[in-house]
Amino acid sequence: MGDVLWLILASVIGGALGAWAYARVRLRRAARAFEGGRPTTFAGFVLGSRPYCRAAGGLLVVEGDALSHVVDRGMPGTRRDIPVSQLTVVRARPATRADDRDMPPGWTVLECRDGDEQVLIACDRREMRFVQHAFLRALDASPRD
Repeated sequence: MGDVLWLILASVIGGALGAWAYARVRLRRAARAFEGGRPTTFAGFVLGSRPYCRAAGGLLVVEGDALSHVVDRGMPGTRRDIPVSQLTVVRARPATRADDRDMPPGWTVLECRDGDEQVLIACDRREMRFVQHAFLRALDASPRD
């Protein structure tokens, strides 16, 4: 009986360490791609009533000052560009179940306004920096008055 418990404990710890290591590698790869100017893709939601929003799920793609959302990497036809330059960022906050029941715990939500409509951009808190950079780059690229 004791050997079985040790085996179960070792499996649980091994699985947790494997998941942690995979998350770190995935984040490092995304950071290298981002810093190299290549498209950076990660899980994310764009929720709201605007045409570029959709039901939960999919991937966010950051490329320079461009931010878009796709259902799946293999489905480029589902790509919807998010008009970063016309969004006003209200605040960043932790995600709650009230945002979307499918949103994973530990994600961050960037609350934005597009005119009078609310738009929520959500992703893992460690990947939100890529989204924020897209907003900052769009600001830098916008013409000055």
